[in-house]
Amino acid sequence: MTDKIKVFLNGLGNTGVTIFRNWVELLNEDKAFFDIVAIGSTSSIDVKTHKINYNTNYGRFPYNVFPEYHEWILLQDFEKRIQCFASKDPSKLPLNDLEIDVVIEATGKFRTKEGVQKYLDAGAGQVFVSAPFKGEDASETSDATLIWGINHEKYDLPKKFRVVSNASCTTHALAPAVKVLNSNLNIVSAMFSTIHAGTSSQKVVDGSDPKDWRRARNALENIIPTTTGADKVIGIIFPEMKEKIKGSAIRVPTSTVSIIELYCIVDKSTTVEEVNNLFKTASETYMKGHIEYVVDPLVSSDFKGSIYACSFDPLLTQVIDGKFVKVTLWYDNEWGYSYRMVQLLNHIAKVNLGL
Repeated sequence: MTDKIKVFLNGLGNTGVTIFRNWVELLNEDKAFFDIVAIGSTSSIDVKTHKINYNTNYGRFPYNVFPEYHEWILLQDFEKRIQCFASKDPSKLPLNDLEIDVVIEATGKFRTKEGVQKYLDAGAGQVFVSAPFKGEDASETSDATLIWGINHEKYDLPKKFRVVSNASCTTHALAPAVKVLNSNLNIVSAMFSTIHAGTSSQKVVDGSDPKDWRRARNALENIIPTTTGADKVIGIIFPEMKEKIKGSAIRVPTSTVSIIELYCIVDKSTTVEEVNNLFKTASETYMKGHIEYVVDPLVSSDFKGSIYACSFDPLLTQVIDGKFVKVTLWYDNEWGYSYRMVQLLNHIAKVNLGL
């Protein structure tokens, strides 16, 4: 495949590494419409390659990645050299000189309107943020919040979508379920809790966090109630759900895979059997590849490495009085999210190339 857009991956934490790995899998399948030509990270070349090659959750990388000349990463299997930069300031990255079409913002530090503008001012054609936007009105920060399998088809022109948010892992898992339930049963109101694996923002010993005292506590020894912004983003993706859904998060001492319990009051009377059939049908038709329908009694580690937005667990569905519904959704908050972001970026690249 010769026609590809140029991508700069800024940030090589957990999300950046799994994005990189998923892109290489696309290369291996000869399905990639974009190339990661440069990486931004303050760590050394040796550390960068080590992080790509070895991962606690997903094991050794099955491809040959080596450091080269102190500023390049060699992806030997595909004869690709990726240039590396260490600037903490996006405005100082040579995006214009490199003719970068899209920057993946994976540092988590430049999610405001002012932050993403630094990439555009440095010469990036577009910015693709691996998180929800921050700000008083996050919906106005981006040109679009897009989720693969939900609303990605609205993307048509790069000039129209200069800044795109990929939302959050929890939003990715929640959105398909909201789509199925609302389109078939009409959600009147909803609440959810995500029992969420630990993340790099937490601490392994008690520390301090002026914004969230609970999240400052030891993540290895505590169940930690905290917040989620997924409910607000659901209201952006589905305007009819704005102010109808609220949610919270509970952080637990696991390394990856999370679970959502979604409670809905619906307009149309239903049964457990009907709800399960709605999700089974969706998983086989219009949400195929996005919702997985599982029939066995599984636990979190069984979903490690899952590429689905969510895995629906029919054994845990409950209905009271026909209109109070609970559904349960598993998701790999790291690998699944990054896989779906790469698929969305590949779609964007294909549209940009006019293919």
